[in-house]
Amino acid sequence: KLNFNKEVTILDIRKKINNYIIDNGIIKNHIAKKTGIELPKLSLTLSCKRGLPAEEYFMICDALGVPYDTFVEHHRKNKSA
Repeated sequence: KLNFNKEVTILDIRKKINNYIIDNGIIKNHIAKKTGIELPKLSLTLSCKRGLPAEEYFMICDALGVPYDTFVEHHRKNKSA
């Protein structure tokens, strides 16, 4: 289960996705075709000049073949006994 909260910024998520794409030699055009997101929109999103709607985030993860929590940090609360 993903918990999107104010501590997880969309900017960080977009940077992580972009870095993943670059590091893995993935062509953005392939992601655009798989997701149906127009390449200019995808490029603006990944360069942090456009927001990232949740629906598009999930489509991008599906296109990359990664779990939905790949780019989201998990914040766990310490439970004291």
